[in-house]
Amino acid sequence: MTGRFRTIAPPDSTFINDADRQFIEALGPAIRRQLWLRFDTPGAATKGVVIQLDQLPAAAPPEAAANLTNVMAALVEQGNYTSVTPVLERRGGPQPTARDREWMRAVRDAAERVGLDIGLVLISHSRGVRAYAQYPDG
Repeated sequence: MTGRFRTIAPPDSTFINDADRQFIEALGPAIRRQLWLRFDTPGAATKGVVIQLDQLPAAAPPEAAANLTNVMAALVEQGNYTSVTPVLERRGGPQPTARDREWMRAVRDAAERVGLDIGLVLISHSRGVRAYAQYPDG
Protein backbone atom coordinates (compact mmCIF):
# COMPACT_ATOMS: atom_id res chain seq x y z
CA MET A 1 0.00 0.00 0.00
CA THR A 2 1.29 3.44 -0.79
CA GLY A 3 -0.33 6.66 0.18
CA ARG A 4 0.28 10.19 1.25
CA PHE A 5 1.31 9.25 4.78
CA ARG A 6 2.11 5.55 4.44
CA THR A 7 4.83 3.82 2.49
CA ILE A 8 5.14 0.09 2.89
CA ALA A 9 5.80 -2.81 0.58
CA PRO A 10 3.23 -3.31 -2.19
CA PRO A 11 -0.04 -4.86 -0.92
CA ASP A 12 0.43 -7.98 -3.02
CA SER A 13 3.76 -8.76 -1.32
CA THR A 14 3.69 -12.37 -0.20
CA PHE A 15 5.93 -11.73 2.81
CA ILE A 16 3.38 -9.50 4.60
CA ASN A 17 0.50 -11.32 6.31
CA ASP A 18 -2.64 -9.84 7.88
CA ALA A 19 -1.12 -9.66 11.37
CA ASP A 20 1.88 -7.81 9.93
CA ARG A 21 -0.41 -5.35 8.15
CA GLN A 22 -2.28 -4.65 11.40
CA PHE A 23 1.01 -4.08 13.22
CA ILE A 24 2.24 -1.74 10.47
CA GLU A 25 -1.00 0.27 10.59
CA ALA A 26 -0.74 0.56 14.39
CA LEU A 27 2.81 1.92 14.13
CA GLY A 28 2.24 4.70 11.62
CA PRO A 29 4.78 7.43 10.86
CA ALA A 30 7.77 8.00 13.12
CA ILE A 31 7.52 10.38 16.04
CA ARG A 32 10.91 9.89 17.70
CA ARG A 33 13.90 7.54 17.63
CA GLN A 34 13.09 4.23 19.28
CA LEU A 35 13.19 0.49 18.69
CA TRP A 36 10.14 -1.77 18.84
CA LEU A 37 10.41 -5.55 19.06
CA ARG A 38 7.40 -7.78 18.41
CA PHE A 39 7.86 -11.31 19.74
CA ASP A 40 5.66 -14.01 18.20
CA THR A 41 4.69 -17.52 19.18
CA PRO A 42 4.10 -20.28 16.64
CA GLY A 43 0.49 -20.69 15.53
CA ALA A 44 -0.94 -18.19 18.02
CA ALA A 45 -4.15 -16.34 17.20
CA THR A 46 -2.70 -13.22 18.82
CA LYS A 47 0.78 -12.14 17.87
CA GLY A 48 2.77 -12.33 21.07
CA VAL A 49 4.09 -9.27 22.82
CA VAL A 50 5.51 -5.91 21.72
CA ILE A 51 8.15 -4.03 23.69
CA GLN A 52 9.37 -0.48 23.16
CA LEU A 53 12.94 0.65 23.75
CA ASP A 54 13.03 4.44 23.75
CA GLN A 55 15.78 7.04 24.16
CA LEU A 56 17.69 5.18 21.47
CA PRO A 57 21.01 6.77 20.52
CA ALA A 58 21.46 7.55 16.82
CA ALA A 59 24.35 5.10 16.50
CA ALA A 60 24.29 1.64 18.03
CA PRO A 61 26.85 1.52 20.86
CA PRO A 62 29.32 -1.39 20.96
CA GLU A 63 27.28 -3.11 23.69
CA ALA A 64 23.96 -2.86 21.78
CA ALA A 65 23.88 -6.52 20.70
CA ALA A 66 24.77 -7.75 24.20
CA ASN A 67 22.08 -5.56 25.79
CA LEU A 68 19.48 -6.69 23.26
CA THR A 69 20.50 -10.31 23.85
CA ASN A 70 19.71 -9.89 27.56
CA VAL A 71 16.28 -8.40 26.79
CA MET A 72 15.45 -11.08 24.24
CA ALA A 73 16.70 -13.93 26.43
CA ALA A 74 14.47 -12.80 29.32
CA LEU A 75 11.42 -12.69 27.06
CA VAL A 76 12.16 -16.04 25.42
CA GLU A 77 12.51 -17.57 28.89
CA GLN A 78 9.11 -16.20 29.98
CA GLY A 79 7.18 -17.04 26.81
CA ASN A 80 7.27 -19.53 23.99
CA TYR A 81 8.47 -16.92 21.50
CA THR A 82 10.14 -18.16 18.35
CA SER A 83 10.52 -15.03 16.23
CA VAL A 84 11.04 -11.30 16.54
CA THR A 85 9.98 -8.48 14.21
CA PRO A 86 12.17 -5.40 14.74
CA VAL A 87 10.95 -1.88 14.00
CA LEU A 88 13.41 0.99 13.94
CA GLU A 89 11.46 4.22 14.37
CA ARG A 90 13.20 7.41 13.34
CA ARG A 91 12.50 10.62 11.44
CA GLY A 92 13.63 10.81 7.83
CA GLY A 93 12.99 8.90 4.63
CA PRO A 94 12.19 5.22 4.09
CA GLN A 95 15.64 4.14 2.88
CA PRO A 96 17.90 2.54 5.51
CA THR A 97 20.89 4.59 6.59
CA ALA A 98 24.28 3.36 7.80
CA ARG A 99 23.12 3.92 11.40
CA ASP A 100 19.91 2.00 10.72
CA ARG A 101 22.02 -0.89 9.48
CA GLU A 102 24.14 -0.78 12.66
CA TRP A 103 21.01 -1.14 14.79
CA MET A 104 19.61 -3.90 12.61
CA ARG A 105 22.88 -5.84 12.79
CA ALA A 106 22.74 -5.57 16.60
CA VAL A 107 19.15 -6.87 16.59
CA ARG A 108 20.03 -9.69 14.20
CA ASP A 109 23.07 -10.72 16.26
CA ALA A 110 21.02 -10.74 19.47
CA ALA A 111 18.21 -12.75 17.87
CA GLU A 112 20.69 -15.32 16.57
CA ARG A 113 22.28 -15.66 20.03
CA VAL A 114 18.95 -16.56 21.65
CA GLY A 115 17.65 -18.67 18.75
CA LEU A 116 14.91 -16.36 17.48
CA ASP A 117 13.94 -16.24 13.83
CA ILE A 118 13.61 -12.80 12.27
CA GLY A 119 10.21 -11.75 10.95
CA LEU A 120 9.74 -8.69 8.81
CA VAL A 121 12.20 -5.86 9.25
CA LEU A 122 10.39 -2.53 9.50
CA ILE A 123 11.49 1.08 9.41
CA SER A 124 8.97 3.62 10.69
CA HIS A 125 9.94 6.89 9.02
CA SER A 126 8.48 10.40 8.66
CA ARG A 127 5.86 9.41 6.07
CA GLY A 128 4.93 5.89 7.15
CA VAL A 129 6.38 2.41 7.54
CA ARG A 130 8.62 0.53 5.11
CA ALA A 131 8.72 -3.27 5.23
CA TYR A 132 11.69 -5.37 4.18
CA ALA A 133 11.59 -9.13 3.65
CA GLN A 134 15.16 -9.33 4.88
CA TYR A 135 17.70 -7.11 6.57
CA PRO A 136 18.44 -3.90 4.68
CA ASP A 137 22.16 -4.71 4.77
CA GLY A 138 21.60 -7.84 2.68
